[in-house]
Amino acid sequence: MNSVAEKFRIIRKDKNLTQQALADILNVKKQNVSNVENGHQKPTFELMKKLIDSLNINTNWLIADVGSMYNQTPNEALKEELRQEFEELLKSKGL
Repeated sequence: MNSVAEKFRIIRKDKNLTQQALADILNVKKQNVSNVENGHQKPTFELMKKLIDSLNINTNWLIADVGSMYNQTPNEALKEELRQEFEELLKSKGL
């Protein structure tokens, strides 16, 4: 399980952002991002909320390492729901 600090780096790299670019998105100084990523500073609740909201990060993944890194978009969630209903329909018909 990765720490929240490590996850900041994972997210930043997955989005192909520099520390400065992430700092700009989060409206903080680059040093804050660097300090969090290197474990010298714990992210504040406000900083984590900005990260979650700005980059569509799954809160459960960030805090508890549960689920995928990103929240599903409404379309993805609907597709998954329809897929599950279709599978249940096929099973009920013996297919």
